[in-house]
Amino acid sequence: DYIAFGHEMNAWFEEQKKKQSELAPFMTAMQEVIGQIDDYVAKRKDRIRTPEYATQMFDDFRANVVDYEGDDATSKCKKITAAIVQVGGAQDELVGECRMVVKLLRQRAAVAMADDPRVAPVAREVRRRTQEMLRNPTSYEAPRH
Repeated sequence: DYIAFGHEMNAWFEEQKKKQSELAPFMTAMQEVIGQIDDYVAKRKDRIRTPEYATQMFDDFRANVVDYEGDDATSKCKKITAAIVQVGGAQDELVGECRMVVKLLRQRAAVAMADDPRVAPVAREVRRRTQEMLRNPTSYEAPRH
């Protein structure tokens, strides 16, 4: 969801640059912020696995570890659970980083609006969109009340 949001915002900023070329520096600054989502994804790409990979790990665990009683049962269990934790940890970190970028974009829009009233209409829309994203957590995030 965050990746799609970042790409949608980037495209929207491009549209706004065409409509309001005098605000291009503001739009570019906002694109630099939202572009950090892709940077974080690229940084973690090698540690993020597909759902199929995770399913295969769980299937292997059920097939080869759950009922296994050999002398190396503990080490087999630790090995596969460590791999599962690594996948989950990388996902947790990425979701947190992406959420932070959206919050930063929201904050930067507010500061820009205070500094230059000309950007206010665009900044308000940025703030509306970011608030919508932040209030609708991804299925991976816990709902907040």
